[in-house]
Amino acid sequence: MKRNPGVMSAVAIILLCLGVLLSCEHCILFPPAHDPPEVTITADTTSVHAGESVNIKVNGQAKGSKGSSAGEQAKSDTFIVEYYLGVDYNGDGNIDKEIRQGSPIDTNETLNYVGTAKFHATCTDNLGLTSNPKSLEVIVNEAIPGNHRPVAVLNSDKTSLIKGESANISLSGTDGDGVEDIKNYELKLDYDGNGTIDETISQSSPINTTKRFDIIGTAKVYGKVTDSKNETDEKTLEIKVSDTPTPINQPPVVNLEGVNSNALDGKQVAISLPEPTDVDTPGKIPYTNAEVIEG
Repeated sequence: MKRNPGVMSAVAIILLCLGVLLSCEHCILFPPAHDPPEVTITADTTSVHAGESVNIKVNGQAKGSKGSSAGEQAKSDTFIVEYYLGVDYNGDGNIDKEIRQGSPIDTNETLNYVGTAKFHATCTDNLGLTSNPKSLEVIVNEAIPGNHRPVAVLNSDKTSLIKGESANISLSGTDGDGVEDIKNYELKLDYDGNGTIDETISQSSPINTTKRFDIIGTAKVYGKVTDSKNETDEKTLEIKVSDTPTPINQPPVVNLEGVNSNALDGKQVAISLPEPTDVDTPGKIPYTNAEVIEG
C-alpha cells in the first residue's frame, strides 16, 4: 500500500494538537463543564484593631468539560464572568457592602466595629453557574489608644549667680499616658553659652542636680523627656553669671528736718520740700506723691 505523505503530515499535526489540548491543565480551551466554578477568598490578616484595614482577595476558576492528561478536571478563570464579595462589618448577619465585578477582587476594607467582621464570596461562570459560597472572619479588637506627648518640666532655684556659685537644677515631666510612660530624661548644660554642650546627664528617672558655674556670661540649660513611643518635649532656661553681686534696690529718702511744721497750722501756704535722694540713682529725683498729714 502506497503512503500519501500529505495525509501523513496532516494526521501528525492533528495528533500533536490533541496532545497539547489534553495536556493543558491550566488553560482550558474547551467550554466549561456543567459543574459550578470554584471561588477562593483570602485575607492578609485575621485580627486587627478597630480603625485598621484588612486586604481581601477573591478569585475563581471554572471547570473544563474535558479532563487533563493527569485524569483531573482542568480549571481556569477564563470563563468566570463575575466575582462577588459581601462585607458584614459588624457581624450581625446583614451585608453592609457588596462588590460585583468582572475581574478578581482585591480590596482594602477599614474595620471600625469591635467584634467579628465577616466576608462572603462567590463567582459565576459564562454558563450562569455560581460557585458554592465561601466565607472568612476577621477579629476586630479594641482600638489602640492614641499616644499623649510628654511635657518637660525644667527648673532652677537660681537664674542669677556670682561666678563660682551653684544652682540646683531639676528636670521632670508629665504625660497624659502616665508619668511611667516617660522612659528617658536628658539634661544638657552649656556653661559659657557658646552653643557647645559641655555636660550631659541622661537617665530613666527625673533629674535633680547641683551645678557650679565658673564662667561669666549666660549659661544655657536644656531639658528633654522622651516617652515609650519616642515622642519628645524640650525646655530651655538661662542662668546669668556675673563677677559682682547684683545690688539690692534701696527706697528713696526724704529729709524733712528743715521744714517748719508751725507754718502748716491751720494755714494754706506754699512750702518748699527738699529733693529726695536714692542711693540706687545718684542725683535728684522728682516727687511722685506728697501728702500733708495732720498731727
